[in-house]
Amino acid sequence: MIYQRAIQHRTFRRREIALLLGAALFLFAANAVGGTIIVAILAVVIILGVIAFRMPVWTAVFFVAFTPVNRFVIQATFHLAGLEGFSSIAGLWRDALLGILCARVIYDAFFSTTPKRLRYLDILVLFFVGLSAAYLVYPGTQETDALTRIQGFRTDSSFMLAYFVGRSLRLSRPNTRWLVLAIVPGSVLVAVVAVWQFAAPASANGVFDALGLREARERDIAGVGLIRASSLLLGDLALSFYQIVLVALASALLFHAKNTLRRWLAGGFLVAMIGTLILTVTRSSIIAAVPVVVIAAQSTRAYGRLAVLTAVCLAVGLAFVVASGLEPEHLQRLTDPGEASAQARLIAAAKSFDIVQDNPLGQGLGTAGTIGQRYLGAAAITNESWYLQLATEMGPLVAVLYVAIVLMTMVLAFLAYRNIEDVWLRVLALTVATAAIGFLIVGNFLHAWENTVLSMVYWLYAGVAVRARELEASWTRR
Repeated sequence: MIYQRAIQHRTFRRREIALLLGAALFLFAANAVGGTIIVAILAVVIILGVIAFRMPVWTAVFFVAFTPVNRFVIQATFHLAGLEGFSSIAGLWRDALLGILCARVIYDAFFSTTPKRLRYLDILVLFFVGLSAAYLVYPGTQETDALTRIQGFRTDSSFMLAYFVGRSLRLSRPNTRWLVLAIVPGSVLVAVVAVWQFAAPASANGVFDALGLREARERDIAGVGLIRASSLLLGDLALSFYQIVLVALASALLFHAKNTLRRWLAGGFLVAMIGTLILTVTRSSIIAAVPVVVIAAQSTRAYGRLAVLTAVCLAVGLAFVVASGLEPEHLQRLTDPGEASAQARLIAAAKSFDIVQDNPLGQGLGTAGTIGQRYLGAAAITNESWYLQLATEMGPLVAVLYVAIVLMTMVLAFLAYRNIEDVWLRVLALTVATAAIGFLIVGNFLHAWENTVLSMVYWLYAGVAVRARELEASWTRR
């Protein structure tokens, strides 16, 4: 198990200090002799890597906190520095941190004397990741190159390694609270920017354009152009997937709030998260948020708060409709099966089933979704479904396995929730369980897990949630 003392800062051993000083001297020397920016980046990576390895819990907290703003901060910083070409390299920070934390998991698995318990879910996740890794050597029917397959593996599977990090983190009660709440400040900022994009799109797009970032785009519904907020996640669909987890978290916080002030704060936060989701104009995600909130309320028996929340959300929704200039006939188009985007999904699904029938083992990694579009262009398929994406790339059994993993995670999180008393563990477990419901729904219509950094956060949370009872018991024994 990864060991981390509660709250206290750990003193580095001499070899870590020597390594840090050596990396710092290397950075200074490289700059002194005209070293490249790549050398400087490598030196910084070494320093941060040592810190991350030695302080895994606080590294995980940082990972969660940085998630909502990471793309904006990285791309804006490198644009302003005139180093746009390095922003894609810096974007690998999440993979680097995950790799370091996984290395710590392996290290402690060999050297820690703490008893370890293997779960069925552990086996399923490991089997899924291993099966996906096997496709790295399979060029598929489209003869994709190694880079395409690696990118496909990153998008489809690698984020699930965060589950094992969550399973291994040694958390105290205060650490758990930090892990749960770390994502809140950035999410509030995301909501503020989303409202700005909707209320003053020209102004917001001007600022984003000056920073070299993607601006909010419009979605046409029956002749009415609606601004789709992308906020600091720089993508409306990415933002909608992100909000599923945040709506689940905000619901859990509201329905567990013990005093009036916390109820007001959590209630305002939940309304902001639902409002941000609505501003993405992503129907499947908005629909999926309904059972997320309702089931969270049912699990906590917070029916009165649910009624108040419903009234507030209806008022917010009405304000959105009025401000958008939508008429009743426009709203009716959203449920029309003949609407253009609905028809496009049906066509994509039919094409996906044809591919699965012709290629029962899949076409190979990187042949579908955003990676396929990037490397294969018109030869790729956009499935408009996460499960069909997995099925066309690695066969239908892999897609079924992924669904089974999410379902088992949901069940285990609910079981843990009903058998623990610590409020922060209960909030985390309920968040994991209800967010799983949202993703199970949205995954039928969109590539819901392709927001890789968000998926890492979810599976990190899931790894903690499934062992919540043991974690709470360890606190009691101390």
